[in-house]
This record gives sequence, structure tokens and C-alpha cells, in this order.
Amino acid sequence: MDRQQLTHTIEKLRELCIANDIQIAVAESLTAGSIGASLASVSGISDCFVGGVIAYSNALKGTLLEVSDEVLNDHSAVSQLCAEQMARGVAKLCHTRAALAVTGEAGPRSQTGKKVGTVWIAVTVDDQVVAREFIFEGSRNEIREQTTDVAITLLYETLLSPPPGKLE
Repeated sequence: MDRQQLTHTIEKLRELCIANDIQIAVAESLTAGSIGASLASVSGISDCFVGGVIAYSNALKGTLLEVSDEVLNDHSAVSQLCAEQMARGVAKLCHTRAALAVTGEAGPRSQTGKKVGTVWIAVTVDDQVVAREFIFEGSRNEIREQTTDVAITLLYETLLSPPPGKLE
């Protein structure tokens, strides 16, 4: 996705959030702030984007985002359960109806035994969570950039078609 396409997606995300009175927050691990920076590159995003957390370490994932020790020890930081707990944790921390979380292996070597390029992205809307696993290819920075683009797109698409019974 080129920057112009990403900017257009963020502009549509902003309009959707404003129309539905939704504020969003992000929890980032492997992207280390690039999602927040991408969102903040669009004028007026502060109408719905409150901020987020860069939680690179497991300790911070646990203390700040309430990711359980059980999840980190039994499933690792690169797992569906970790991404889901990160999303719920940042939504709670920032008092938002919606949140986005990303965690994964950007490389060049794996820290968790998972394949480099393995990424989990979770979106929560009104306490319902959607999580998806992706396997991205390329350099460390390419994996991080792909994660940023796909995560923002997934957030937008989830808000367009939220989990059943939510976002009324």
C-alpha cells in the first residue's frame, strides 16, 4: 500500500469514527509507534485518536496492558491471546470503545521461536475482539511497514462491519 492509499484509509477511518462517536487507541509492539505516527499524519485525527502505548517488553505488556503471565509464558507475546489482551488493555487504559493491537516477529531472528514475519493483529470494538494472524515477508522494516498498513486497514474494516450486536 502506498502512502496516499494509507492516508485515504485513515481519512475514511476518521470520518467513520466521528459519525459513530468512537474514539480509538493503539497498542504497538513490533511497530514501535509507526501506527500512531501514521494515524497522526492525517489532519483532524485527534477528533477520534486518543493515543496509545508502545509495549515492546513483556513486562510492560503485563503491567500496563494487563496481558496475563499465563498468556506470555504459555503462548508467547506473538500469539492471538496476547494481541487480544493488548487490544482490550489499551482500550481500558485509554477509555475508548475501539482499539488496535499488534505483536509479532520482525526479525532478523525470532525471539519467540515463531517464524520471522508472523504477526497478530487484534481489534476490539465495544469489548468484542477480532484477531487475525499474518505472515509477512521481507526485511525487518518491510515487515513493520506491512503490519502498520494492514493493521490500520483492519481497524477500518472492522469498524465498518463490527462484531454482531455492537456499534449501533
